[in-house]
Amino acid sequence: MSNLDLVVIAGPQASGKTTGWEFLKNKYGQMADFYEEINPYVVFPEKAKLGGLVVTPEMQLELHKVDIDILRKAVKTDKLKVFETLMFHGVYYPQGLSDYKKVLERKKVGIIFIDVKPEISFRRRKKEYLRRIEQEINEKKLIGEEAGEFEREMMDKYRQRIEKLYPLWKRVYDEIDYAEKRVIDNNDLSEEEFLKQVVEVFEAMLVI
Repeated sequence: MSNLDLVVIAGPQASGKTTGWEFLKNKYGQMADFYEEINPYVVFPEKAKLGGLVVTPEMQLELHKVDIDILRKAVKTDKLKVFETLMFHGVYYPQGLSDYKKVLERKKVGIIFIDVKPEISFRRRKKEYLRRIEQEINEKKLIGEEAGEFEREMMDKYRQRIEKLYPLWKRVYDEIDYAEKRVIDNNDLSEEEFLKQVVEVFEAMLVI
């Protein structure tokens, strides 16, 4: 049995955090409670078709409130809890970081941070970005050069956003001073190698 109360799996876009979280859920689902990330698609499925590019400060505040409410309810149980992202939403809403710390100040927390460089994130997400953009082009009924210009503009915005957010992920990681932290470098790993490391780090945390 783990000495930790809660483990958080986090990392930049396309780092593998969801893949790792889902793999652990399938492998350890009977011994821990798993909580998926609260993101714009969960709370605002119709408004967030283009992802974080269209999330307003008001929407981000609502996401934070939902996340904190789920966390408060979760920490009342004795079972190990495994979250995706959680306090790393501070990347998008830094004012909320103190709320997570208040809820978790008497809990034993572990963090598995999956590090991926911006250019790798963008390359991995490119297909998904193009799918979102194509859907928006169809809805707006754009054609020809207008459609092409919209695609180029949006792809540039996605790239810039990833580059802007990357140092913020690292900053939030550094600012969290109440957790045991481990880093997995997933820039060049195969999926098999990556998942093996996720399991190794997770199991090592269980005996902290």
